[in-house]
Amino acid sequence: MNRKTFLKSLFAISGLPIAAKSFKRFSGSELEIVKPPKLKKGDKIGIIAPGAYIVREELNKAIENAAALDLEPIYREDILSISGYLAGEDKRRWEEVNEMFERKEIKAILCARGGYGSMRILDKIDYNLVRKNPKIFIGYSDITALQFGLLKKSGLVVLHGPVGISSFDEFSISYLKNFLFENFDSFEYENYKSDDRAEPICLLEGEAEGRLIGGNLSILVSLIGTEWDIDYDEKIVFIEETDEEPYRVDRMLTQMRLTKKFEKAKGIIFGVFNNCERKAENPAYENSFSLLEVLKDFTEKVKLPCSYGFSFGHIPNKFSLPIGCRAYFNASRSKLVLLESFTN
Repeated sequence: MNRKTFLKSLFAISGLPIAAKSFKRFSGSELEIVKPPKLKKGDKIGIIAPGAYIVREELNKAIENAAALDLEPIYREDILSISGYLAGEDKRRWEEVNEMFERKEIKAILCARGGYGSMRILDKIDYNLVRKNPKIFIGYSDITALQFGLLKKSGLVVLHGPVGISSFDEFSISYLKNFLFENFDSFEYENYKSDDRAEPICLLEGEAEGRLIGGNLSILVSLIGTEWDIDYDEKIVFIEETDEEPYRVDRMLTQMRLTKKFEKAKGIIFGVFNNCERKAENPAYENSFSLLEVLKDFTEKVKLPCSYGFSFGHIPNKFSLPIGCRAYFNASRSKLVLLESFTN
């Protein structure tokens, strides 16, 4: 697939709002936003395992994927440590994060996988160090917890993108490289098109402009009530999930609604929720709502422009989404446009 057939990264968009040239505080008492420098081919990228453990084959895949980005992978010798379901003790993992931000020769950080465990080290990250050494930080799923922490406590704009063991197909690599190596004033996303992936579905028409914030639904819910959570006021919220039945998705979205997370939000973008329909082996929910019915019901309650099925989540062929950058979203037209560059 020719990259130019589905990416439009450097262009002027008539009729869209222009992003502010100077950054205001992200919200409330949070720090002013800091953008990481863009990369050059051959730069060193640190591979880390801040949550669930990885095995040798997964590390090799992460190394191979980093090399496919024209970057030199660097990792600590203890990255294959195992403590229960975690990649070693908490201390090992938070020291790994802090070290990768401190090392001057490392220009970006790639999380090896999601799973669980990143939330356990949020209170041990040296956020002042991070702010003084801004770097591109890439991951998704469980990594959402760290990304919220880095944005909230350091002001660092971060990248919701593939983890090291993801499928680095041409679509995903092309999007990721744009954010690693390019600067642009505006960037329009085009959803992946295939016979087995439908066009995004508009759940409630409308358009919005605001900063992008979001990630994995389970983690977003887990952060509620903590000092690392970020309010959604004036934000466009993007959400992905995997392996959760409709009633669980319903429960998490309902909790967020009842805690008024979306009361002042501008819009909601759902990615592709992988394997989130009713499981046949669960007879207690034989008459379950479908995932789409749950999302439509939720959307009608929060009354925000909303679409389902954008190209991100636990799927091949996925976008990279900069958390903290301004964007324009049109639910009626399944359109998402960044209004500023992710990097300096």
